[in-house]
Amino acid sequence: MYRYFFIAKNNMKKQKGDMITFFIMTFLASFMIFICLNLLIGTVRVQDTNKEKINGADILIMKSKEPVTDFKLEELLEGSEYLTDHYTDRFISMPQAKYRKKGTESWSNYVFYLFSYEDERPIQTSSIDTSSFSGDDIVLPISMSSNFKIGDRIELKVGDNVYEFKVAGFNEDFIICSPMNFSVYKCFMSDRMYEQILFENGNLAEECQSYNSHLTKKALNDHISDETICEDLYNELNIWMISYSKTHPDVSLGGSLNFIPTGMMKTANMILPYIFISIILVFAVVILAIAFVVIDFSIKNFIMNNMKNTGIMEASGYTVKELTVILLVQLLLVSGIGSIAGVIFGALLQGKIGFIMLYLLGLSWNQKADLILCAAVVIGICLLVGIFTLFLGREYKKTSVLEALRGGINNHSYRKNFFPFDKSSLPIFLNIAMKETFGKFRSQVGVIAIISVLSFSAAMGFGMYENMGKDVDTLLRIAGTELPDADVSGDKNMADIK
Repeated sequence: MYRYFFIAKNNMKKQKGDMITFFIMTFLASFMIFICLNLLIGTVRVQDTNKEKINGADILIMKSKEPVTDFKLEELLEGSEYLTDHYTDRFISMPQAKYRKKGTESWSNYVFYLFSYEDERPIQTSSIDTSSFSGDDIVLPISMSSNFKIGDRIELKVGDNVYEFKVAGFNEDFIICSPMNFSVYKCFMSDRMYEQILFENGNLAEECQSYNSHLTKKALNDHISDETICEDLYNELNIWMISYSKTHPDVSLGGSLNFIPTGMMKTANMILPYIFISIILVFAVVILAIAFVVIDFSIKNFIMNNMKNTGIMEASGYTVKELTVILLVQLLLVSGIGSIAGVIFGALLQGKIGFIMLYLLGLSWNQKADLILCAAVVIGICLLVGIFTLFLGREYKKTSVLEALRGGINNHSYRKNFFPFDKSSLPIFLNIAMKETFGKFRSQVGVIAIISVLSFSAAMGFGMYENMGKDVDTLLRIAGTELPDADVSGDKNMADIK
């Protein structure tokens, strides 16, 4: 085995430039593939970890506070054999709120859900300890941590009233986190500020209720999904409301009503991360493809340029199989070191790269490097390189020992000479170039393939930049998000107003 390694080492010295290029490309490919797969697998675990930390609900129902329907909904929840651990929470919904960092001039519009951190809640708790907070302390969602730091002052404007808070911490909630699900900022504040905002702002600050429940063991054993349970609850409540409205026409049962199965929300949260990961993964695969094209071109040229050495080795007793093994040792050594370095680099940087999830998912990265995934990426790349090397090894079979000792020169190529010196009117340098290109066309296929892949990559890159980078709305529309110019809500009687 040592002799194979010795010969492979000498070959790498002769192909130093190509081997460095191959190493860099396998390094980049393994780094990007590991990061993408780690984010792909880890993003689901990020949500599960957060759900476990805050004892997240399996079913969440958010509705306007209305005594009649509240009583009926509680009755339905208590009577369901598939739900347990019921808890009702209160919050203020402010769809027309504005906010800004103190000291800045412009206001930003956003929907806020305000909870009190002084309420004790067994389900869907805060992800941080809020027992020491009071007064004007506020807990913001983690997605706002890119603009605010702990200790900063934030101003919240509701109508003409402006309230100033001190940022005391950041909360993570796996349900109300992504703009793909909820374009809402869920905040926690003191009872005093909660009651003040509710009292001073009338219709601009509506008090609502949140019903949180867990699935029972029976639901899990019977494989009853949270979506099915939500749908059944909604249908029962809706049928009852229609019947009640007919018998009590003077009672208004209007208001917001939102049934949220967390399984569906977790899936919807993944839309933006999946789009981003897919784009990066495409470029990782393209880089790996370019690496294979480069090494194919390099190895074939090396074999052609060292044909005499190959003939001497075959005459000395080396078989085509052994020459292929030498080539295999050479490429596996480079790709193995490159992929291991890329995976290690990715594992070390995954925490810093995970901040992307803060923007795409609305949750911080809380996962460790997956050792099984690390090994899988290295083994997968090395396996691809091994199969590719066996394919390249066929070049040795195409040349006999005698032909190799002659430097790969046949007695006659039996091919038509399309660019003869005596008949061509082209300049000599151009005629020689045309002979080299079309006389040995197979050796130029690698160059053509490299240029084709690079052109494809460049076209894809510029296309994505033009269609998505310049206009974020395009990316949101691809994900199925509606982006109206105006959004108006109100009572159904307003439909008659022109």
